[in-house]
Amino acid sequence: MIYKTVIDNERKGNYLGETVQVIPHITNEIKKRIKKLGKSNDYDIIITEIGGTVGDIENFLPYIETVRQLKWELGESNGLVIHLTLLPYISVTGEIKTKPTQHSVRNLMENGIQADILVCRTEKHISKGIRNKLALFCNVKPENVIESINTKVIYDIPCLLHVQNFDKVVLNHLNLPTLITPNLKKWKIFLKKHKNPKCKIKIALVGKYVSLRDSYKSITEALIHAGTENETYVDIKWIYSGMIKEKNIKEYFEGISGILIAPGFGNRGIEGKILAARYARENKIPFLGICLGMQIAVIEFARNVLKIQKAESSETNPKTSHPVISLMKEQKNIMQKGGTMRLGDWKCSLIAKSKIFSIYGKKEIFERHRHRYEFNNAYLESFSNAGMKAVGINPETGLVEAIELDNHVFFLGVQIGATGGGPGGQIFNIGKSRAKLFDENDNVKITFKDVAGLEGAKEEVQEIVEFLKSPQKYTKLGGKIPKGALLIGPPGTGKTLLAKAVAGEAKVPFFSLSGSDFVEMFVGVGASRVRDLFEKAKDKSP
Repeated sequence: MIYKTVIDNERKGNYLGETVQVIPHITNEIKKRIKKLGKSNDYDIIITEIGGTVGDIENFLPYIETVRQLKWELGESNGLVIHLTLLPYISVTGEIKTKPTQHSVRNLMENGIQADILVCRTEKHISKGIRNKLALFCNVKPENVIESINTKVIYDIPCLLHVQNFDKVVLNHLNLPTLITPNLKKWKIFLKKHKNPKCKIKIALVGKYVSLRDSYKSITEALIHAGTENETYVDIKWIYSGMIKEKNIKEYFEGISGILIAPGFGNRGIEGKILAARYARENKIPFLGICLGMQIAVIEFARNVLKIQKAESSETNPKTSHPVISLMKEQKNIMQKGGTMRLGDWKCSLIAKSKIFSIYGKKEIFERHRHRYEFNNAYLESFSNAGMKAVGINPETGLVEAIELDNHVFFLGVQIGATGGGPGGQIFNIGKSRAKLFDENDNVKITFKDVAGLEGAKEEVQEIVEFLKSPQKYTKLGGKIPKGALLIGPPGTGKTLLAKAVAGEAKVPFFSLSGSDFVEMFVGVGASRVRDLFEKAKDKSP
């Protein structure tokens, strides 16, 4: 996309006839994309990963050069380079070798980049002597040499990095405050559940790329997280769909607690996936179809329930007489495949009382998409009458986003792409010096020392503080909220938190100025508008 954008800009004449070069045109486009998130003021730190190895032709130019330019433009305390490197262990001699890391750092320096922190992958613990040696030859402080030792459980790594003060090293370099100790209580509870499951289930993951299991990494991680939340070990049985036949299908799914059909492209292994969907439907086995998996469920239902024997997807058979999965009309004349794909976040309206609605707990969701073919709405009525209901619809296009089966313990298909989003844990974005609302026991706690821009509003502010400390004294779910409920962060943040809360499990949720929605998030607004917002908040309080 970087190169395509630059080429398109050149074709439009945006460079006024200049010769398009890697430097500055490509590097400028990369910098523009990295800086874009920072301009929103929603984040304190932007993390950009450059994969591969130093010297790889894919990243040598222009990405390495872009990093050099950014460090120079942003200034020393506004950017840092964390270099992940390998320390090989020679088992014959019992020795950790530092030379590859030294050469890697030297290559970076030859291209104008000095690594600020070394994160060293290693099989064995790094001694103080090795740390000092790396610090000396790589021109970093000894405390900036961080050990990243192999672990049986990857989720141990944040705790291991925290013990080495990795977080403080980063924050100190960026001149950000380090007064608040990170609260890892919930993370440690997750680890305890993960390592000590109380029961076990087996889930069949049916796909065509199972020989490279990282292809389905986000799916397997979601299964692990869901299992951990329920103190259950999820044993994933990997099944290549091309091997599933009528004669052996019972062998593949014997003892299975659930079947998941994964995303994919092309026609290889399609018939095996259709057999898997049929087996789940007929044997009342919990089923989840993701992207192509949903389309497979639709094709199977059309063939075996609606008795449309030639039902197919126009992806695998463009000439099919029954394309239950097809391109939208506006897509059909687009020749370049990338132009026909539905990409990025799309809105989905969920049907109340559906299983997917009970999962998300709200009527509208936004989820990532990466697909080209859609449910053909010409067949929607037939499917609905036979028991397969459309329970998620994109309101702008009318496209089917999710389907469920009646009279089944759990049978759900979604067009959503497999990502790390979904209805899981809530993410709270707290600025680098905003008020800390909760102590280590998740009790409400206020620690700000001053309130900026609110002279003459001392009584109102005190009322808000008391409300946050003891919300049960003021309101219950459905009750009223005291007027002027506004929480202001300490001076220097450039942000304020506008809040109107209802007590309950959500840990002091907030609503927006319009008062139309209750949302579990913080709303940041410009500090220069604090006084106006305070007055509006008082006027619009319930």
